[in-house]
Amino acid sequence: MKPYCINKEILAKMSYYVALNACTVGLSGLYNGKAGMSLTLFEASRVLADEYLEEQASQLLQEALLVRTQDISFENGLSGIGYTVLYLLENGFIETEFEDVFGKQALTICQQIGRQQKQCEETGKRSLYPAIYFLHHYSKWTNKPEIRELEDKLFRRMSEELLQQASRTNASAEEMAHWLVLFKQYLSLSLYCRKLSLQPGEWMSLYAYAHACESQEHMYYIDYAIRKVAEQAFIDDLQVQARSHLEISVSKFEWQNSTLAAQVDFLFRPLHELPYRQKAEEMQMCFSDADAEYWEDYLTTHIPASTFYAGYQHGVSRLILWAVNDATGRKRNDVLRPL
Repeated sequence: MKPYCINKEILAKMSYYVALNACTVGLSGLYNGKAGMSLTLFEASRVLADEYLEEQASQLLQEALLVRTQDISFENGLSGIGYTVLYLLENGFIETEFEDVFGKQALTICQQIGRQQKQCEETGKRSLYPAIYFLHHYSKWTNKPEIRELEDKLFRRMSEELLQQASRTNASAEEMAHWLVLFKQYLSLSLYCRKLSLQPGEWMSLYAYAHACESQEHMYYIDYAIRKVAEQAFIDDLQVQARSHLEISVSKFEWQNSTLAAQVDFLFRPLHELPYRQKAEEMQMCFSDADAEYWEDYLTTHIPASTFYAGYQHGVSRLILWAVNDATGRKRNDVLRPL
């Protein structure tokens, strides 16, 4: 498929928009705060060779590191900030000692996870699961077995919770919706951390339950991820099912009516099949031909009004990271894209 890169002039305008909005942001986290914006601007500054954006990225990171909070969540708390620092170190954007700038916060994260596990706080555990992204990289960075043990415990608890509900027959619609989000997280974490520890029958059971939930919102990603799991774990029956379901998911994906986040997620998960390539190319051609006025209207339409417009979770920063990948020809896993 011919690559269609967002015009660098447009990419620069988007990046400057993020930088200008940074002064109004009170949050420090990855998804909707300064850490995520910092990462985005570091990536954009390298592609655009823009020293001003690099300076803004560095300033935002310093401000994010100054936050005083007991929130250790990945989305808006300390584990997301810590992950950002590790990512920037590993990719050569900053030069420092991790323990000097984030050692105390990392200790807080690990202590809180340990306490909540011992107290068996089910709701608390669920909110902690995405912190596995941080624990996974932190354990590799420090080579401390106790960090890997925390990661493994969270993984086991997550799989137990998923399997337990999948065996129920009387779950409410709300419970099934929460389960789908959790399953999507589990798939993302399993592939990201290369932990495919479930038995083939367990994967089949979870996948069947996901389709029984009858929700289109998450199914493209779930079908895509399950196919990856089946390929890596050599589960032939599961792979056949996933391929069949994935064709349907692609055909039902109406990108013109989807949010920007859903569109970017679709582009970040490429397939070789013709129906996917046709839709992806259509989207990319639309992006490449757009001028600044078009983008302003487009982003206003496709970023939900209730979300942070410049942020990483739903907004412009998410699009910039895809554009950086497209401009550099990197694969998806070379850039931060947890969900």
